[in-house]
Amino acid sequence: MISLLNIVAALVSLLLAIPNTSIGTTSGITLTELNQVITDLNTGTITFEYQTREGIRGNGQGLEISLGHSTHRSYFNGVIGEDYDMVEGPAQVFIKIREGRIHALDISVGKPRKAMSVDRDLGSISPCTAAAFFLEQAPQLDEDIADEVLLGAVIARDAEVATYLLAMVSDRSNQDELRQAALFWTAVLASEKALEPIRHLINENNEEMELREHAIFALSQLDHTDTLPLLMEIARNDREPQLQRAAFFALAEHDTPEVHQLFEEILLGN
Repeated sequence: MISLLNIVAALVSLLLAIPNTSIGTTSGITLTELNQVITDLNTGTITFEYQTREGIRGNGQGLEISLGHSTHRSYFNGVIGEDYDMVEGPAQVFIKIREGRIHALDISVGKPRKAMSVDRDLGSISPCTAAAFFLEQAPQLDEDIADEVLLGAVIARDAEVATYLLAMVSDRSNQDELRQAALFWTAVLASEKALEPIRHLINENNEEMELREHAIFALSQLDHTDTLPLLMEIARNDREPQLQRAAFFALAEHDTPEVHQLFEEILLGN
């Protein structure tokens, strides 16, 4: 039987429309060729860069991500401080390969975090190729690397990744941490697509409670008119105390009269 993971991999290759041209210092490398580089190298280091979405900035030490229409949608991965100026630019990727598999990965924007010797420099590649590669690799990797790999797909310019992120969420063979990360980024990138899957996940009694709680956090990130009503309904009436608590924490980020009224009702015992 064909697994959902195989279907996702096939869709990634087909729908991200990766050009079938030769490896070079421009954006000509294909997904198949990129995977072949890793297989042929077996053990060593490769590097490449690709263009990122608007709202992605870095300083060589960390990555600042601002996506969506709300000001609270700003995320940071790495180190930040007053002395670190954040600038836009391409993503630089360094990948350590061990026995044909990704062993470690570093993604930076602005300037490389540190000088690294590499065995293969692939130059600038298509963002869609990079996103397809990361999406294909993420389910196969340890959770600490998988999160970074998934982030690499999310920041790729013009790559439509939400459908594939949702497939990762639905596939119970994936690690919970990967499903949580995929759910979060789906909420950020595609509110309309994410609403019903998130609603379903919250109400799915067979799922782990931690994942259902994370779905409530993802719900709070949606730029959708149904977000607040759903969170308020969970906070008021859900039978699971953990989900109610998660909904209250999520609602605390929304400074609206409706949320104020709900909190007053709870505090006053109404």
